[in-house]
Amino acid sequence: MLALNEIFINQGEISRLLTLDVKINEKYLNTYRCDGLIISTPLGSTAYSLSAGGPIVSYDVDCNTITPVSPHTLSSRPIIINSNDRIYIKCPDTFSNIMLYGDGQDSRMIKSNTEVAIKKSNIKEKFLKFDDEQTYFDKLRSNLGWHK
Repeated sequence: MLALNEIFINQGEISRLLTLDVKINEKYLNTYRCDGLIISTPLGSTAYSLSAGGPIVSYDVDCNTITPVSPHTLSSRPIIINSNDRIYIKCPDTFSNIMLYGDGQDSRMIKSNTEVAIKKSNIKEKFLKFDDEQTYFDKLRSNLGWHK
């Protein structure tokens, strides 16, 4: 599955608390108890991740953000990691319909105890920028209603 903005894992049709064990480069990070987990690129940081309490990440920062959705504890906070880090997520719960979404367009059902590996793709995107186009920060201020 490929995604430009984010990968999202949740309980599918039923809103139920998930247990998600997360490792970064094979090293244990945390066990999240939450409704879901969003792994976003800087481009996706102003979308679903932002609405779930994640940070706004400038488009030129080489990172990914892990944002828990409605975490069970206040200590479960978003974390920013290097985009070259590999993220491994496993759900030890015995649910049958854990869903994995790519940019809200593509989806896959995964089985309990399946380890999902997320890594940076070798595919590169190019974006056109016009001379008279607003800057990233102008767009950000406008979209978020910030004032000078």
